[in-house]
Amino acid sequence: MAHQPAVKHRRIGQRSRAYRASATARDIRNLIDANPEWGVSNFGQTPYVDAQNGQTYQMYEMTRDGYSMLVMGFIGNLSARSG
Repeated sequence: MAHQPAVKHRRIGQRSRAYRASATARDIRNLIDANPEWGVSNFGQTPYVDAQNGQTYQMYEMTRDGYSMLVMGFIGNLSARSG
């Protein structure tokens, strides 16, 4: 990841009732697949240890640009559902 990470994908899932962390990770993978060069420079995968069960999982860190692109997709999905 070329830029400093701004947020971790798990925080989005924890803060939003509309999206689970697993769905957020899926959407990030889709963004990376759609444009690998841009995706690699804006999203980075890193392990974390769950405090409750002690297991290691993967999480994404993202730049501000990555976060903005991800959230724009969420807003479009919410608009489509309510329209």
